Amino acid sequence: MKYTAGPAYIAIWSGNELILLDQNGNAVYNGTQEETIQFVRVGEQFAAVVTGDDTQPKLIVRNMKGGLEDNFGDTYDGMMLMDVGFFGDEGQYLWTLALDMYGTNPNMVMNTYQVGKMNYGQVSLGDDIAYRVIYDNSKLRVFTIQRVYTFDYRCAEDSGERILVYGWKMIDAEIPERERARILLAPEGQTSYAQAIMELRVLEGEQDIRYTLPASCVGACVYGGRIFAVSGDHLYMMDTGREKFYGYQIPGLEENEVITGYFGTTEDGMMVVSSSAGKVYGIQLPR
Repeated sequence: MKYTAGPAYIAIWSGNELILLDQNGNAVYNGTQEETIQFVRVGEQFAAVVTGDDTQPKLIVRNMKGGLEDNFGDTYDGMMLMDVGFFGDEGQYLWTLALDMYGTNPNMVMNTYQVGKMNYGQVSLGDDIAYRVIYDNSKLRVFTIQRVYTFDYRCAEDSGERILVYGWKMIDAEIPERERARILLAPEGQTSYAQAIMELRVLEGEQDIRYTLPASCVGACVYGGRIFAVSGDHLYMMDTGREKFYGYQIPGLEENEVITGYFGTTEDGMMVVSSSAGKVYGIQLPR
């Protein structure tokens, strides 16, 4: 079975069977969809379920009791639905990224909707392939292999905030309630196959700062206004906007044991890593 997690719910699926669990592990919905499930995304109130074939996908939106809120029918026929997500103060809006494969050139299209009500907007990104969307203080920041675009909920672009990021990949973001997001990027070549990160880049408002790490790292994040990166046996830390990393020896590792993998960082600042000894550790990050 496959799964994905949202703010307070988890979706689990296999074939055409879908299960929604609350944060206590209780099943709030268990149902069979009409076609095989490709993937599911979970928001605060709704779950977006993508079913069907790659180029004939069906998108339906259910509430957390399984009730049908939206069915987009044949809207995405001839396209590949790449990703879907919810945004807004209560997760009441939906964005979709779809790739049109049958035109003269590949065309990435983003749509926005209000769940259960209407289509708000559509924008074409051409052959600039998008791979991540975040909601940053009433704006949608769309990350592509070449640029970062900024749109409102109607897909109107703020062209003044377009940023060239060719060769860089977004790896993390911290989104405070009132401040601008802090977005962390690393060179594509240092993250594609083996995590061997030596450089980082932080976008925050109009600031665009690049950093060099003291050692090759397997993962990095931004948390509490600080940049953290983990190497084989050290945790490196620096306040954003500063120029020097501080290194701390990771305690508790056995002889010849090193950190080899990074899974992510939880909302309460626990960096989850794996080691050459086949163990998983949690490293609590200081605020």
